[in-house]
Parts: sequence; structure tokens; C-alpha cells
Amino acid sequence: AVCDVLREASGERPSVDTRWPDLPLQLHLTEYLATVYVDSSGESLFKRGWREDKGDAPLKETLAAAMLAAVALAWLMVELGLIRGIAVLTKRAAAVSYNMQDARADQRIGELDVADLRGRDELGILAGSLADALSRVKDGLRREQLRAEREREMWHAVGHEIMSPLQSLMVLHGAPDDASHRYVQRMQQAVKVLYGSAPPSEALASADLHPQALDLVAFCREIAANAHYAGIDGVSFSTALPEPLPVRAEAYALEDAVTHVLRNADRYRPEGTPIALTLEAGEPGVVLLRIHNQGPPIDAAMLETIFEYGVSDTAPQAAGERRGQGLFVARTYLAKMDGSIRAFNVPEGVVFEMSLRRAAA
Repeated sequence: AVCDVLREASGERPSVDTRWPDLPLQLHLTEYLATVYVDSSGESLFKRGWREDKGDAPLKETLAAAMLAAVALAWLMVELGLIRGIAVLTKRAAAVSYNMQDARADQRIGELDVADLRGRDELGILAGSLADALSRVKDGLRREQLRAEREREMWHAVGHEIMSPLQSLMVLHGAPDDASHRYVQRMQQAVKVLYGSAPPSEALASADLHPQALDLVAFCREIAANAHYAGIDGVSFSTALPEPLPVRAEAYALEDAVTHVLRNADRYRPEGTPIALTLEAGEPGVVLLRIHNQGPPIDAAMLETIFEYGVSDTAPQAAGERRGQGLFVARTYLAKMDGSIRAFNVPEGVVFEMSLRRAAA
């Protein structure tokens, strides 16, 4: 139709070049509509990347290829210079976090190093800060290792020097009716537990106890009668439970636990007030040994944590007292005897309650 119109206007039919058209026409037909598209931009096939001859590429294609190459080069520089460094730093930081939680952190933390990632950019500054922090951590670990070694050597020396005099005291106070005999035996037992072990918390936790049937009424009566030898006056004992009252316990370990609680009660009670030991029936098969003293209440937030090693309301004294160890010993020994200990406040005082299992008569 277009050719016919042009023929009528010019007097001859125009030629149609299907390979190199000067004016491409496109006709789109639908059921009710015909749409003609005229492409007057020229070189449409070149714009689509097709050429009859194989000469040099047009300038537009060269620029496009150069832009793609520049983008690829920029990405490569970012990948090698930034992303790779971030990935390496992230992995090493994750390794630091993991190794700090490992049981052998003091050994594995020394293998980590990020000093090679230092630089002037933000990543290098961050790596330098992490390297400095790691260096301080390593120094702290080395100091802690040296302290532990010195403490271990101290325990070896103390144990070595004390064992021989204790053997002599055992001979001098060997009579069963000697009031000093039981205290010498407790000293010997403590030295055996702590000798050659560091830190003390691990030695106490690993102590090997051998519970057997123990008459708790006779035991508490003897503890109250001999408490003044340990410098604790005014200790009374009472119970309505029948005698004998066998429980599963080791005498020396239980005496250590009770003595530590008595010392704690003596420290906080008003001067001249008594400390009361009582025995009561608990759940079926359980006997409750309660130690009550007057004095200030325990902070509710501390009722559980006071039994942890090193927890104390005052700094350790020069003689080694108040290290936050006594109540930890009491809880540890009672747990090894299938018992437990807890503390609770009462009007005008505090009660420490020890639970012990009954033994077969």
C-alpha cells in the first residue's frame, strides 16, 4: 500500500532494499486496528549488534565494552582490597570469640594473630585495634599462668612443711578422748585434699569422700561441746528426734562444713548472742540440720551466690581469712554426701539449713 501511494505520487514504483533499508517500516495488525511504525533513526541493525561487514566496531560499542571492563576492574579491586580483608578479619575475629570460650583458651589464643592486616584504611585500623586487644589478652593470660604456677608451688611448699609436724601431732594427741585429736585429723585431711592442687576450688571439688552411717545427734552434741576450742562460744544444741539418728556422711567433711557455717554465724551475730544448732525431720528419708544466728539479713540477691568460691562481702585479710571459701567448702562437701545446703532470712537473723540423707540403722 505504501509503495502504491509513492508510485502514484512519483510516477514509478520505488525499489525496496530488504537488506539495507533507508527507512524501515513495520506494520502491526490486529482484528480492528493496523499500526504502522516508521524507524527514522537509521542504522537500526547496527544498533542491534549485527553488521554485514566485519570492520572496526562503532564508537558506541567500544565505549560500552570499555565501561564493562572498568566495572570488572573496579569490582576486582574491591574484592581483593576490601572484601577479602573483611572476610579474613571476620574469620579471625570469630576464631577469637570461639577460642576464648574453649577450655584450652590459654593455649589456643596464642595461635591467633591479625597484625598482618594492619593498614591506613578503616579496615587496617580495625585490624590494628583487634591486634592490640589480642596482645593485652595474651599478656593477661601469661600473667595468670605465672600466678597459677606460683600458687601451685606455694601449695607444694606449704603441704611439704606441714605434713611432718602434723604426723608428730597425731602421735602426741592420738588418744580418742583427747579434744585436740579430731582437730589434728581435720588439719591432716585438709592438707591431703589441697596438697599439690591449684587452684584450691578445683582441689576441693575433686576431693574424694567416703560417706558412711554417722549418728547425727551424737555428732552435733560433740560439735556444740567442742566449739569453744575453735574460738566460737555460745553454741547450743537441741532436738526432739530420737537417738541414735544415722545419716550418710563423712565425719571430718561434715565437721568442716558445720564449722565453716559456725564461723560465718559467729562473724555476723551481735556479741554475746547464741548460735543454735537444731535437728528436725524433713522430707521422707531426710534430716535437717539448722544453724541459726541473730544478726543482719542476707541480701536476697546473694542467698545463692554466697556459696560460690571467692564470694565475700569483704576483701581477704592478710592471714588468708575471708577468702570466700568456707561456704563453698560446705556446699561442695555436702553435695558429695548426697546432701545440700541453703540459707534463708528469718526475723532478726539468718538460718543455714543442711539436708542429709538417713542411713539404714
